[in-house]
Amino acid sequence: MGERLNRHLGPVTSLLPGMYTTETMSGRPAVSCKRCGGIYDVPSTHTVDVEGRVVPALACPYEPCGFLDYVTLGDYREEILR
Repeated sequence: MGERLNRHLGPVTSLLPGMYTTETMSGRPAVSCKRCGGIYDVPSTHTVDVEGRVVPALACPYEPCGFLDYVTLGDYREEILR
C-alpha cells in the first residue's frame, strides 16, 4: 500500500512531516519524512508518475531513521497541471 504524503503549496522550509512540495530549487519534489521529519529531494534515480507514485521505494537518507516504503504524492496531478 505505501505511504501517502500531503501536498504543501509553500516552500521547502515550511514542510511538516508527511508533506511534499514542488517549490524547490532543483525542480524535483521535496518530501518531509513521516517518521523523522527530515527534508530531502526525491532522488533523480526515482520517477514520479502522473498519479504521484514514486518508484522505486523511497528511503529516508537520515540516520538512524530507517524509513523505507513506497510513497504516493497526494494531489500530484493537480500540482503538475498548475
